Amino acid sequence: MTPSSKRTSLIAALAALAASGFVAFDCLAADEPANASPSSRRPVSVLEFGALGVDVLKAAPAFGDRATGQHGTFVKIPAGFSSPVHAHTADFHGVVINGVIANGAPEESDTPLAPGSYWFQPANRMHVTKCLSQTECAIFLVQPGKFDFVPAAAAK
Repeated sequence: MTPSSKRTSLIAALAALAASGFVAFDCLAADEPANASPSSRRPVSVLEFGALGVDVLKAAPAFGDRATGQHGTFVKIPAGFSSPVHAHTADFHGVVINGVIANGAPEESDTPLAPGSYWFQPANRMHVTKCLSQTECAIFLVQPGKFDFVPAAAAK
């Protein structure tokens, strides 16, 4: 992917978040004062991806702490990856940055989500997340609560 198409994909992703009606005014970390700088920046060149704790997925923080509460997180998903059926205890909003994703209930057919696409995953609803691409997928997710992964077997 060229730098220009990456930039276009990121702009499309941010536009999708804005268009979704999800406005992240409450996304300041709890330890940031209300009069903090009116903007924050996280260039892709400084993102540090580490284990997400789910299979082979890698994650890098944008804001907040995904282990304890509200957060925005970049996630890399290997080409061809398909998660086990699972849920999360907090809703999340997702935007595709790179690759083609599918996210839905196990019995649903895949709806390919190309770069710039948005989806909402309600809390406690079983689903499968897939990278349909032959290249790595990247998403940005925002959750009002901590990130967790509840396998279908554990939810019974």
